[in-house]
Amino acid sequence: MDPHEAFGGDDIFGHIFGGGGGGMASPFGGLGGFLGGFGGGGRRRGPTRGEDTVHRLKVSLEELYVGKVSKLQLSKNTICTDCGGVGGHGTINTCGECRGRGITVTVNQIGPGMVQQMQSKCRSCDGEGELMAESDRCKTCSGRKVVPNTKLLEVTVEPGMRDEQKIVFRGEGDQVPGVEPGNVLIVLQEKPHATFNLFCAPTDCVRGISGEGMPVYQQPTEKGDLYIQFTVDFPQNYFAEGDKLKELESLLGGRGPALPIPTEHEDVDLSEFEQRSRSSHEDDDDIHGHGMHGPQVQCAHQ
Repeated sequence: MDPHEAFGGDDIFGHIFGGGGGGMASPFGGLGGFLGGFGGGGRRRGPTRGEDTVHRLKVSLEELYVGKVSKLQLSKNTICTDCGGVGGHGTINTCGECRGRGITVTVNQIGPGMVQQMQSKCRSCDGEGELMAESDRCKTCSGRKVVPNTKLLEVTVEPGMRDEQKIVFRGEGDQVPGVEPGNVLIVLQEKPHATFNLFCAPTDCVRGISGEGMPVYQQPTEKGDLYIQFTVDFPQNYFAEGDKLKELESLLGGRGPALPIPTEHEDVDLSEFEQRSRSSHEDDDDIHGHGMHGPQVQCAHQ
């Protein structure tokens, strides 16, 4: 019998799984400017690109097999549209206490010939390096230049994706004036499955079925192999004499009839298990896009 005819043109996993084969971030770019030099004047330079935001998305093995679309509500900071990210509508003056650097330096003598130099965020300008009269500050953002906002992201989990694979939304991170927004990284986290797992340790009790495993990422017509691990509990050899075994069999009711074979079944060939190494292009597929790790955040599932 043809295996695919037995399952109506589908495969084993296809019948099992179905389907076909936030808090407010600092608008001043964090404390990166605190590590700048102490010489000269002028305002400190912020990072050219913001940090990436990381969210872990739990998915089942079935969802990795057939794919899914998940909607995530992301909390992020966006540049205030009322003031254009300036913070107000009045005159902006350089902070006299920190001279526009956003940090102040304190030198303390801790012993003979020994001094301690400490730097901290300027309290006068709150690390911004500039001052604006309270009456001139933007009423929408209160002079912070950014406002909290939410955005709904549609995350497409493609068939064949793997645990810890990353899906990248470029430029969807927190916005800061003068800084390129970072990315949002969705990291897939496979939930434990009661029956199947993606990796099986090679043992003598494992047999494989070629082409009946998980789909290959971005190659949905190709599938990996399905491995079955057999666990059989046998009594110790020669635990009783032959006539005793027959007597025990009769006491247990004898041998029962063989279980009937279901009408919908598939004939497959079990072969010796062989561990296959991953190819280089499979390693490249671990990252769906590009990006760096960043701070962990939580998003609301819908």
